[in-house]
Amino acid sequence: MDEKNADKKFFEELRLIRTNNDIDLHEISEKTKINIKYLELIEKGNFDALPNIYVRLFIRSYAQFLGADPKLILLEYDKHTNISPRSIFSEKTKKQTLKPNISKPEILSKDNIPNKDNLIETTNKEINIIKSKEYFQKKSNIIKENKKNLFADQQYFFSPANIFKIITGSFFILGVYLIVGFLSREQEKNINSIDDIANAQSEIINSTTNQLIMDNALLSSEDFQSEKLINKKSFKLKHKIEIPYTFQIISKEKTKLYVSHENNEGKRIEDCNKIVSKDSLLKFENTSNIYFDLWNAQHVEISINNKPISKYLGKDDVLIRGSFEPKNKNLYLEFFSH
Repeated sequence: MDEKNADKKFFEELRLIRTNNDIDLHEISEKTKINIKYLELIEKGNFDALPNIYVRLFIRSYAQFLGADPKLILLEYDKHTNISPRSIFSEKTKKQTLKPNISKPEILSKDNIPNKDNLIETTNKEINIIKSKEYFQKKSNIIKENKKNLFADQQYFFSPANIFKIITGSFFILGVYLIVGFLSREQEKNINSIDDIANAQSEIINSTTNQLIMDNALLSSEDFQSEKLINKKSFKLKHKIEIPYTFQIISKEKTKLYVSHENNEGKRIEDCNKIVSKDSLLKFENTSNIYFDLWNAQHVEISINNKPISKYLGKDDVLIRGSFEPKNKNLYLEFFSH
């Protein structure tokens, strides 16, 4: 600071430098990235309204832009704000700093006697430098303390380690869920397969049971109950039937048959009721009505006087109860389910 402006405060001198050089605050704000309202507060000396943590950085940047010495400006700022930081030097250091060098004494002559004002100014600068160092040390301790307090309860913050644990735990839970779902579906498939096998076994058992029943039980009225009746049909044979006539049955599979006829008195006489093996031939000579029960229409071929009538029986797996009247050549058939 020159002597002419010695009575001015440092922020007033900064403003004077700016205005004398015709520099606009908007230009400084754009270059230093400092909000223009903070620059205005600096030029007015209203430092309490500035962010405490950035005030020195703002003053330094502002001074550098104007070409002033930032260190001297910050010292002036410390004097202006009456900052009196605690000394960071020991008493010994202070004494060594202020103690004159007696190891190499100089003989003062008229020519080398220091100017009183220069001596005072130099001493003041050294004192301000010491105060500045103490101030920054104090600031550093405060920042460290704040940082320590900030992370003292780190468990309440989502640190990267905690975030990683949360993500890892989420993926683990998702993996377990998918595995359990997959195993459940596989178990369900296995259960369904077991059910299918059980059903197949049940069908086999039922079929085997039915086969055993068919092998061991003869036809009876129980096989031709009314609720099992599917259909009734009657046919008039077209070919000539001579009496006596021959009713013939040839078995294509092992099956069950029942045959009976009417005698002259109109009574029913049983001709056969048995289980016949494959390729069996049965012939019945008769003059009156004949009656027959078949276990399966597909198992036999029937003819009358060597004229086939199997086409009337059909090809379905059904029981048949039929009769034939030779006088009028009528064939009566009833179809039953097993």
